Amino acid sequence: MLQKTNLKRTYLFVYLFIIFLGIVLPINNKESTINHTYVFSLRLDYLFHILIFAPWFFFYKTLNFKINKFVWLFLGFGIAILFELIQNLIPYRTYNYLDMLFNIVGILFSFILIHLKAFKNEK
Repeated sequence: MLQKTNLKRTYLFVYLFIIFLGIVLPINNKESTINHTYVFSLRLDYLFHILIFAPWFFFYKTLNFKINKFVWLFLGFGIAILFELIQNLIPYRTYNYLDMLFNIVGILFSFILIHLKAFKNEK
């Protein structure tokens, strides 16, 4: 059981590391196609930010952390904000407050999904 938990924690760190790589590597710029493609009147870039951070609460549920879910929520907010602020320090990356907002929306989305599923299972 301990090995399974360690493997899941490794997945969490790999997940965060992949997001970090996406932030520091020069893979997207202002002229990128993703920044000019719209889906449901939202830039495709913003939808990717939601999808990237949507697994946040699934890690909380599968790892059975012994911390309060609201602590995990605010930890997610902090990581989402920190990752976007790091882009502000990198010369070839651009900071966008809407990217930060949609990172947070992704975390809230997962929080709501987990709680709706829990509410449905209680009935």
